Amino acid sequence: MGKKLVAVSKKLKQADSKQELYPEKSYHCTLKEVIQFSGSPKPADINYFITQIDSIIDKIKSFEIEIKEISNFPNVVIAKVNSKDKKLQKYHSLFCKILPSTFPKFEKKNYIPHVTMIHIVSDSKKVQNAAKKYKNKNFGKMAVNEIILAKFYPSFSGKITVLKKYKLN
Repeated sequence: MGKKLVAVSKKLKQADSKQELYPEKSYHCTLKEVIQFSGSPKPADINYFITQIDSIIDKIKSFEIEIKEISNFPNVVIAKVNSKDKKLQKYHSLFCKILPSTFPKFEKKNYIPHVTMIHIVSDSKKVQNAAKKYKNKNFGKMAVNEIILAKFYPSFSGKITVLKKYKLN
């Protein structure tokens, strides 16, 4: 599935070479963005997040997702992520109850699970037109067996620091 997303990302970049591909190794679906730091979060913040997640992680079971439909936000091209019985939305809401919010306007009913593929850095018309070809493409299903608490810095760089992994049953 990841290879299919990468292939489409590369085709979209051909439509406009100025756009920045998001590194394949960094493809992920954000369950809940906690906070954006200009650098590294403080150890006390990380410990707080871990304690909060530890308190509810047993409520989250392994589940299946399906990746389909290329779309976009103003500054990124995305592949939408769906889950049977809206489990992603359910787990997102659970995390919203225990963790602070960076962008509340993109949470709860406005949460759109997705995988970021391209960072749009200039005029988006060319890449958005090319993306229309993949609007209804299905990239496949996969099981979600772990959730990670991670630090992405700087944004869109693909640099991930895993702070803690949670295996799901």
